[in-house]
Amino acid sequence: MEIGTRYGAITMPADLGERVQQQLAQADRAGPVVHHPRARRWTFITGPARPESLTKSVAAALFRLYATVACPGAQVVLPSADDERTGYRTWVHSPDSSDTIPPLESVIEALLQH
Repeated sequence: MEIGTRYGAITMPADLGERVQQQLAQADRAGPVVHHPRARRWTFITGPARPESLTKSVAAALFRLYATVACPGAQVVLPSADDERTGYRTWVHSPDSSDTIPPLESVIEALLQH
């Protein structure tokens, strides 16, 4: 999946991702999340990044939390059937037609509260 005008993504440690996912679910803002078990990281699929939302202070806070925002033009690899079977890459929350894609800013806000 290409990051750009339609989609964004943010990756963080799995333990932090669990807490962020719970908070987003409580606010009815949960969207698709990919788990990378070997790296122990979660990638949240979001709406696109708006340049004004990634200030220096926000970037510094994300850096301290080991969270990274995917740059426009980057590729996020989604779990395939083989990935799911082998556990290489799995869905924490798979996308379906009723899902909304949360704005990147909502995920960052939830992340910074932890």
